[in-house]
Order: sequence, then structure tokens, then C-alpha cells
Amino acid sequence: MQTRAELLRAIRKLPARTPLFPKSQKENWIAWLVGYDEFPRKNPDRNAQRVYNALNNANYVIWLAAAAGVDKVLVERAILNVARQRLRETQAAAARAVLPWGLVARHLQEPAQQKHFVAYHNSEELGPYSENGAGRRNGSFFTAKPFREETLNAQYLWVFEGSGSPRRYRLVSHGTISNVKKEVRPSWYRKPDRRFGTRLQFRTDTPTDPVDVTSLPWFKKLLRQQQSFRNGLNSISDQKIIAALNALADARDDDVSADIRRIRSDPAVRSETTRKALIDARLGMGDFRIALVRRWKNQCAVTGCTITEILRASHIKPWADGSNKERLDPANGLLLAAHVDALFDRGLISFTDAGTMLLSSSLSATDRTMFRLPARLRSRLSPSEKRFLSHHRRARFKE
Repeated sequence: MQTRAELLRAIRKLPARTPLFPKSQKENWIAWLVGYDEFPRKNPDRNAQRVYNALNNANYVIWLAAAAGVDKVLVERAILNVARQRLRETQAAAARAVLPWGLVARHLQEPAQQKHFVAYHNSEELGPYSENGAGRRNGSFFTAKPFREETLNAQYLWVFEGSGSPRRYRLVSHGTISNVKKEVRPSWYRKPDRRFGTRLQFRTDTPTDPVDVTSLPWFKKLLRQQQSFRNGLNSISDQKIIAALNALADARDDDVSADIRRIRSDPAVRSETTRKALIDARLGMGDFRIALVRRWKNQCAVTGCTITEILRASHIKPWADGSNKERLDPANGLLLAAHVDALFDRGLISFTDAGTMLLSSSLSATDRTMFRLPARLRSRLSPSEKRFLSHHRRARFKE
């Protein structure tokens, strides 16, 4: 493990709390690492090892080692070593004397450090996933399978929701499992021969919208490997699929959470109402989304899809390039299905003033067939929308 980015990805997947060091430092670690890119630093080029060795907070050091799975004897020894120090300036060094970077990095890199599990929620039988215990920051899942706490605790869970015919699948939530307990099956669970099951609770890293994964090649492979999602909960062993899941989660989480942090720390945004409106717009909620839903009649502007859960309020002029006024302007938005939004956001497609779709040369013939491209916008554009699309073609579109 060399770079700060690699360290950040590893920390995102760690459990927030551990038995040896229950006071979580996960969010502090993430904020500290993200800060290297957001705020001026005296030494901005530090790699992962230098960041670790420069820390002057012993709690960060001990929590990271404990969460990464370093032997508890060594973690306890580090805690005692820190307790002997009177000065805070020497406490972190005392912790590192027992927990050197090489030891911690090795545990962070071990592929067996954290296992990955996939869970399936049938929304037609059980209702929308969010109505069965999941929140924007915390998730919950029930399986009829009996599991021991040590099997699942601190492992990573990916929750998929399925509905419709033909079946469509969405990644609706993911996070590190924080609590595992035996529970009487809920009244809605239709397996009378199994009275008890397992309730999993997990903490999500950042709030994200559901992502349609039905047509993605790696997901089709996952379906074949799982044989039947109706089994409820199974482990994932394919490292390429795990990497694809991590990449999908990182692409959504990093962009959104960084912008939200900027809004909250921006002294120019003095009004709490404006601050909330900006955050809601970035999360695809609030007045910005409502205006786009009305503008496009609750349909994807390209495909006509009416599945609300996968329709995204997509900014035309990229969020990072716009002023606060432009970020809240409905003319700077399109209501797009998740896969169209991803293509548009990455500059792989754009649109002319007449609504004709432009395709990047990097899209192969197979890609175009899979996504049924090209297509066109389903409604004529206003002058303001044309102005924002002109910027997208110049600054974002990859010809």
C-alpha cells in the first residue's frame, strides 16, 4: 500500500468500532485524508506511510491497527505504551513503536481481512427496501439462514433489490456489518419452517441513490455464480466482482461526499436554507429534483423509464464547474435513468441543441448495442437548457 488514495479506500471498508477500541476514528481518518486534496497542506505529496508516521494523535494509530485486525496482544501493548506517556506529542510515537506502518499496512492489504456478502431483497414481496429498516446512514437486513456472530460481524455487505418482469436489479445499500443477532422471523417472512433467522445491521459510508446494475457484465456473472438470489445471503469470492462493486461505490461516494463537505465549510454560503438546498440538489432531492420530475413528466429524458428509484437529477454543467445559482437552476438538469446518467456524467454521451445524442468514440459497438444507443431527448430544449448543454459538449464530452 503506497498512496493516500489506497489508504482511504482501505479505511472506508473497515468496521467503525472494534471490541478493543470502541471509540471510532473512521470518519476522522476519512476527513483527514480527503483534506489533503481539498485544503492547502505544508507537505501535500505525502504517501500513505508518511501520513501514518506524521500523525500526532495516538487514537488514530490504535484504532486503525485494531480495525485492520492486528493481533490484539500488540494493540493492548500499544494502549499501555501510550498510557505511560504524559505528553500528547509523544503518545502517537509510543503507539507506532508497537504498531509500525509495515505491520498495519500488511493487515490492510490482506485479501482475507474482510469477506464480502451479497444480500437480495425482493421488493414485490416485501415492499421497497427502505421500508424494512434501512436508513440513509444505517442499514438492516434479515435472512432466514442461521449465522454465528463471528462469521458476519465486521464483514462487508452489498444489498441488491429486484423487481419487475423481466427482473431488474439495483444496488440499494452497502456497508460494514456492525451487529449480528438471532431474531424471530418477521411476520412478512414466508418460511414457516424456520422460526428464527439472523438480523444484520450495518453502517453505510455515505448516502447514495440506488444504482441499476441489471445490464452490467460483472453483475450478470454474479447472478450466474449465485445461482439463485432467493437464497437470501451468500458470500462473494470473485475478486474481480468485488473490485467492480468497490469501483461503483467509490465513483458515487467520492464525488458526492466531497462536494457536500465543501458546501458545509464554505463561508460564502451564509444562509442555512441555501446550504440545505445545495446539499439536496447534489443528492438528487429537494426542489431541484421536483422541478426536473415536472419538466420531464417523471420519465427519463432519454429512455422514457418511469421507475422512480433509478431516475437521477443529473446536472448538465458539472457540479464542480457551476456557481451556486447554476447548481440550483432546473435548466441545468436532466432527469436520467441511472445508466444514462453515468454515461452523461463521464462525458461518454452528450446532446446537440436539437436533442440528438452524441456518442464518444470510446464506446464500442458492443457498448452501443447493450445500451441501445444512440437515442435522443424526448422533448424540445429551452434556450437555457441549450446554453448548459453547449458547456457540456465543450468541457465534458469526450469525442
